[in-house]
Amino acid sequence: LSPETADVIVVGAGTSGAPAAIAAARTGARVILLEEDNVVGGAPVTQYVSSPCGAPRLGLYAEMLARLDDKHDLTGLPKDNRDRQVRAWFLPGSYHQVLLEMMGEQKSLQLYCGARVVGTLVKEGSRNRVTGVVVQHAHGQQQEFHAPVVIDATGSGLVAVLAGCNTMYGRDAKSDFN
Repeated sequence: LSPETADVIVVGAGTSGAPAAIAAARTGARVILLEEDNVVGGAPVTQYVSSPCGAPRLGLYAEMLARLDDKHDLTGLPKDNRDRQVRAWFLPGSYHQVLLEMMGEQKSLQLYCGARVVGTLVKEGSRNRVTGVVVQHAHGQQQEFHAPVVIDATGSGLVAVLAGCNTMYGRDAKSDFN
């Protein structure tokens, strides 16, 4: 497959990657969003985490929750009795649907599902810089993606690991940083 180029590559279409890609596309950037699973949404979709957490609920996150609340509320409460700052409880399919709607509104965002990152493209110099990734598609073919900005939203730091960065995860970080 021929290489693809964009202004921004986001690796991981979960709870941080999908909003990052949407936000970048809203600025006018050409964005490629890569997801190794067959669906977007991360843990709320694939692991049935039906109550997104985190505060404050601002920006894209607040917009997403408002869309979920308007169309997919599970509480049964009248809209005027709901506290959007506290409650969020939805089915994974609803979360998935809202993310797809929000991504579909961005004409400069291109989504690839079933695209597992297997390598990084690194420009070496005084500060090494990740300039792209190598993806293996579900059908087995590999493809390069290039961009001046690459965002690692994998949750495990996969892009950083593949690029050779010093990384710490979980207990490793606790021993060094308490």
